Amino acid sequence: MADASSKDDPLAGLGPDALPPDAPRPHRARGIGPTLPLAVLCAAFLLVAFHQGFADWIDGQFGLMRCYAAGLALLFAFVLGLFRSQTRLRERLLDLMEEVLKLYYGPNFRREREAVDILVRALDSEQETVRTVAMAHLQRLTGQAFDDARAWRDWWAEHRSSFSSLRKEAKS
Repeated sequence: MADASSKDDPLAGLGPDALPPDAPRPHRARGIGPTLPLAVLCAAFLLVAFHQGFADWIDGQFGLMRCYAAGLALLFAFVLGLFRSQTRLRERLLDLMEEVLKLYYGPNFRREREAVDILVRALDSEQETVRTVAMAHLQRLTGQAFDDARAWRDWWAEHRSSFSSLRKEAKS
């Protein structure tokens, strides 16, 4: 099923079969699950609003205002649950984005970018040996050869967001 172009595409191997067999699978809610309490609550409020006999029975058994207060509390709990779900979804999406970035740029892409940031700043050092060592490491990490700090800063400002280390490219 893989064609020749999938060798060049780092995202071609993504999918449910790309996970190792022992990797935890995301939990998927089945059925109506968390919507059931909200559906029951809505049905009860509709019955109270439109069926006089049911409203009288609720008022006699529990007190109508207590039921409304309990319904509001349940509705508040449901909204809090929605916010919690949204937060969890956001965290999972951020984790997924991080994994895709690692797949595309290499597993140490953040550390390599931080290293280049530090080395570019080290080019402004007053000590000649620090500048020389920083330039040698920059050339080793990036494959670029510039003679002055300004050229390195300009190049890094332009290429930082798309930087991929030579080690990742050499493995390909």
